[in-house]
Amino acid sequence: MKKVTNKEIVKLLLGFDKGRRIKIKADEKSDNSKIADEEVAKPKSADREIAVSLDSSKYQKSSTDNIDDIYKEKAEIKNTNNDSLEKNNNAYSDLPSIEELKTELNRVKKNGEFGITMIRTIVVLICALSAAVIISSFFITVLKVSGSSMSPTFETGQIVIALNTDEFEAGDAIAFYYNNKVLIKRVIGSPGDWIDIDEDGNVSVNGVVLEETYISEKSLEPTDIEFPYQVPENKYFVLGDNRSVSIDSRSNSVGCISKEQLIGKIVFRVYPFDVFGKITY
Repeated sequence: MKKVTNKEIVKLLLGFDKGRRIKIKADEKSDNSKIADEEVAKPKSADREIAVSLDSSKYQKSSTDNIDDIYKEKAEIKNTNNDSLEKNNNAYSDLPSIEELKTELNRVKKNGEFGITMIRTIVVLICALSAAVIISSFFITVLKVSGSSMSPTFETGQIVIALNTDEFEAGDAIAFYYNNKVLIKRVIGSPGDWIDIDEDGNVSVNGVVLEETYISEKSLEPTDIEFPYQVPENKYFVLGDNRSVSIDSRSNSVGCISKEQLIGKIVFRVYPFDVFGKITY
């Protein structure tokens, strides 16, 4: 073992103390740096007040912005409601008033009544026409007088109605078919009767002279048959009231009328209106 001298001991002590002092200083420096770091990390009271103030102003600004947004939303909702209300008012303004509705209902009602009346009128007319067709086909015949052979009893242009029947008497005016024409003459004799016309035009049936107040003048002509003349079976001897111009049973061109040719008996005068009425014999 090497012996340590006093001088070495002193050096060692001095070196230990110096190292201790350096270490202590280093520790102090480290502690001071920690304190400084803590002081730097820890805000001062003024800094805290500024931070709090900034946070408060930021909150106030955020609250103000939120309030503005709320007012804006309310304003937008109000405008939307106003627009909707205006649209509804415009829609309601387009609707008719009660008086206009009543007027329109009355008009529609009148139009409906008019339509119903027209339909009823048309139905009545159709029924009337149908009845007229049926009646004219089976019961009556409407005739228009043409010619002067029956003047003055029937004049040209008059409208008369013939009752479709084969029952009539001497002196009645009848209508019948002849060569696709309709003629009107007066019945003088029935089947089996003896007819005689003298030179003066006086007519007698079975020896009895007829009083013919309905003729304007008497005449034998025109004729091409011999008198006295017997009416054949199922035939009728007829003469026109205007004897001088009438072509009738005095001529073989017309001859006596059979029942197959008969239309009916003239019973009514329709036109002209001044002579409207039933025909009497």
